Amino acid sequence: MENTIKESRDFRRLYHKGKSLVSRAVVVYYLPNRRRETRLGLTCGKKIGGAVARNRAKRVLRAAFRAVAPSIAGHYDFILVARTATPGKKSTEVARALEALLREAGLLRRDAPDGAQAAGAVQPRARLDRAPAGSHGAPRGGADKPAGKGRPQ
Repeated sequence: MENTIKESRDFRRLYHKGKSLVSRAVVVYYLPNRRRETRLGLTCGKKIGGAVARNRAKRVLRAAFRAVAPSIAGHYDFILVARTATPGKKSTEVARALEALLREAGLLRRDAPDGAQAAGAVQPRARLDRAPAGSHGAPRGGADKPAGKGRPQ
């Protein structure tokens, strides 16, 4: 995403001058900008967990924002702050929470459809019918392996 907030001064500006919205999954700071684009910044503290949990939380927030972004009226700077519940939620759940917060604040277009699914939420991928990883087509149980120590003959 090329429209990201990376500068420390931009984060500080939003924290101090922006308005905030809070849900169990995410905290949103927003402020109108003079650019012709909506920008996004993500924050995920160590309280969330280790690197894997923090990266998952950021992926979930990014996907949720991507689903809601087409419905946003005007151009804003947003900072999404992950909360402890964020890594355990699906992006569609967070998108619904984010959409409810933005609708409550009056930031969504009037003609925007209700529901994150209608706004283009990321659909789960279809599972492929294939063997479990590492099986390589061999039957489980090792019947084709020679008997070794501790193995019945």
